[in-house]
Amino acid sequence: MIEKREHIPVLLDCNMTEETAGILFALQRLNHVEVRGISLCFGRTSLASSHRSLSGLLHLFGWDTPAALGEERPWRRDYLLPVEEADIGEAINGLQIDTDSLCPVSDLDGADFLYRKLLEMDELNAEKVKILCAGPLTNLAVLLERHPDARGYIDEIIWCGGTQRHASLQIVKDYH
Repeated sequence: MIEKREHIPVLLDCNMTEETAGILFALQRLNHVEVRGISLCFGRTSLASSHRSLSGLLHLFGWDTPAALGEERPWRRDYLLPVEEADIGEAINGLQIDTDSLCPVSDLDGADFLYRKLLEMDELNAEKVKILCAGPLTNLAVLLERHPDARGYIDEIIWCGGTQRHASLQIVKDYH
């Protein structure tokens, strides 16, 4: 007998790279995972490029998942590495997505968007939320600094962290 799984609510906080696109492709195939919101942040690609890439992927999947633009620079750090303006379709050979029409984004920044989504799910008596972070943790840091009670609504934080770019510059010593 196959056990029926309940839907697992997930918020995704990310910078759009080919690794993040791979995560979205995997999530799209998991029927028991429900992505309830996506916040974007700076990283290897700019917020504008991340927005274009996310828009194309959401269109490809047929998702109407709410999204928000988050932080454009590191939290409490002075350095900012150069970002790429390449869309995900250019990074993954053969992936053809429409990046010309942009998905709507929230008027809230990434941290306040995440907080609002946590409160909405709490009001629906949904189970606590898992937050999947695929990129810098800046939006999450701002969320917890601005709204310390948010931790009570979070079941688990899953972080796919580190980048080859940061590892090669000796900024971090690991790479996912």
